[in-house]
Order: sequence, then C-alpha cells, then structure tokens
Amino acid sequence: MKLNSNILVEIVYLPLEFRRRGDISMYGLLKQTGYFERYNEVSEKDIYDTLSDHLECIGEWIQDSEDQRCSKVWYLKQNDDNTLTLVSWSHSTSERSEILYVDKVAACAAYIKHKIEFIRQISRHPQRTKKKQKKQSPPNQTP
Repeated sequence: MKLNSNILVEIVYLPLEFRRRGDISMYGLLKQTGYFERYNEVSEKDIYDTLSDHLECIGEWIQDSEDQRCSKVWYLKQNDDNTLTLVSWSHSTSERSEILYVDKVAACAAYIKHKIEFIRQISRHPQRTKKKQKKQSPPNQTP
C-alpha cells in the first residue's frame, strides 16, 4: 500500500501541533499520524521532500531541538554561518558525533527521522509499573 502523504505532512507539523494543542504529548501526536504502523515506509528522503514544501516548519523543529530537557539525545545546533550541525550520541560508548549540514532542510529531515524513531522505540518498551504491595498489619491487630 502506498504511503499516504498526509502522514508525512502531519509528521513535519508535529512541533506546531504540539504547541497549538498543549494537551497531548509528542508520542500521542506521532501515534495519531499512523507512523508506528508504517514507520518502515517513511524515509529521511520522504521527510526531506515534504519539508521542502513546508519550510515554515524548520524553525519549529530547531525550537523543538532546543527545548529538549534530556541528555545524550539527537539535537540540532545552529552555527554562526547559518549552517546546522546534527549532534548524535552513542549510548553504548557515550561518544558524541557531529555532522555539519549546509542544507537546513537536510539537517532537519535527518533530525526528524531520528527523533520519531526514538519516540517509536520508546513506545515499544513501555515502563514497567511496580505492583502495589499489600501493607501488612502488625501481629495481633486487625486491619
């Protein structure tokens, strides 16, 4: 089945929709796009092509990157010469690597694909909740 271009447009607009709504997580918004079921059909090039038609979203993705409050995640760094650097972390070695992009659309498309894949991977491993333990009464007392 051919990928619906609406999924790509919804992905490109995620940070705008996140700020506009204010009542749903990025995970929830991404899930609503259908990405979790079709992730293998969405390439960085598809995102690049869609983002090229919606350049107004680039600043929103840069802001999304700057708003992150996590360590050792992919992020975009604006450089003085109007280029972007995509910074990544290896979780196994804790080493940082940087890729310099002259093309902001390409940098942003790469960031988007890494970010949505990170969200998808988290969705596959939900946190385990601890079972509530019954509080035991001291001996010779009724609860």
